Amino acid sequence: MLDQVTDYFLIGYLGLIGLALIGRGVRALNERRHGMITLSYGNGRTVRVPRGLSVLEASLRNNVPHASVCGGRARCSTCRIRVIGDCDSLPEPSKREAFVLNRVGAGADPAIRLACQLRPDTDLSFFQIFLPQITAATLRTSSPTRIGEERYLVSMFVDMRGSTKLAEKRLPFDTVFIVNRFLGAVSQAVIECGGQPNQFVGDGQLALFGLGTNPQTACRQALKAAAQIATNVDELNQFLKHDLREPIRFGIGIHGGEVIIGDIGYRDHMVFTALGDAVNVAARLQDMTKSLSCEVIVSEEVRKTAGLPADALPPHDVDIRGRAEPMIVRAVTSAKSCRRWLKIPRSPRRNGLTVILRSCEFLASLRANGSRERAPDDSEAIQSHKRRLDCFVASAPRNDDHRHPEEPHACAASRRMAAGACGPSFEARKCSHLGMRSVGDLNHT
Repeated sequence: MLDQVTDYFLIGYLGLIGLALIGRGVRALNERRHGMITLSYGNGRTVRVPRGLSVLEASLRNNVPHASVCGGRARCSTCRIRVIGDCDSLPEPSKREAFVLNRVGAGADPAIRLACQLRPDTDLSFFQIFLPQITAATLRTSSPTRIGEERYLVSMFVDMRGSTKLAEKRLPFDTVFIVNRFLGAVSQAVIECGGQPNQFVGDGQLALFGLGTNPQTACRQALKAAAQIATNVDELNQFLKHDLREPIRFGIGIHGGEVIIGDIGYRDHMVFTALGDAVNVAARLQDMTKSLSCEVIVSEEVRKTAGLPADALPPHDVDIRGRAEPMIVRAVTSAKSCRRWLKIPRSPRRNGLTVILRSCEFLASLRANGSRERAPDDSEAIQSHKRRLDCFVASAPRNDDHRHPEEPHACAASRRMAAGACGPSFEARKCSHLGMRSVGDLNHT
């Protein structure tokens, strides 16, 4: 019985191979019946292809590298070619091809055509205007998102205010620590709300929303993230209140629209990001939070798409650098008010144990990084955190204080950690005191 099943599968497999070969033969005969043409690439290479293929399709079929960021959909002009010789026999450009060529200022030259749209009927000689950085085989196997895709995204720019002043009288080690904590607070809010941190530029960040959702959900996620960023930064200010002369402030710009997403860069230095007018406008709106004395500026496009009421905030007509017409925006004085628009309940406050654990984490991180960049023992940040730990040990309630069911165990564990925060194997002791398997479990405390 098993031998019969094996024979059937073998016969079926051979039959499928035979059908595939027959199909290829029929296609070749059909193409030859319609005629073959010769394409000359200007570098000495020529290929014979069936009549009816576009120039880009002919390149892909014959493994000839040809630039095409949009994947051959007439959404870009990178596949442009310059025809050598007479152009009268070429078919007229389609409406889409004519639009793209006019957009790049090449519509008046009949020798400039898009390879993805031109389907020659006769032999053709040309050369490529843009030399490709990827091979034709890569174009066939890569996903459209990584090559280039046009879609609606919501861009959020977040910038830390006063970072230059912050770094004036601080050690570089302490400044990097504070900036990293700020970017961590922003990134955590973005991820929790469904967005993706995309680029970090100094003390600022670009976040994208809508990579896997519809436009309305993306807009609401961005507004929710703005409110969560304010909450996280407030907690960070509370954590660093002994180290900062003034609280950390921030500005946020949010705008949505069609952008191009894909890999940008060169060779091994490629990054996935978004390009387009919507991204530039979001950056401009973030800059304008300084002049309008607010934390968030939301474009009218985002407000409408998110389904927020028109009377939520008064509109402002502002001039955007690089745009001919003014733009309607909404200025939000406090980012936390975005919760009220979206009817989101406030997030619960974290207990004092979480704050003291973060302080212990910082001291431990200084010891862990000491071999790479050792900070002086009398640095401002170290001394401040030690003072905070000493105060906590002195003021923490004892085990007989039962104001909270978990507090006796928490305070006892924290006192033990604070007493030896700067000693060896601090991370292991901290986890063992709280019954945790790893330091990562602290995030759920």
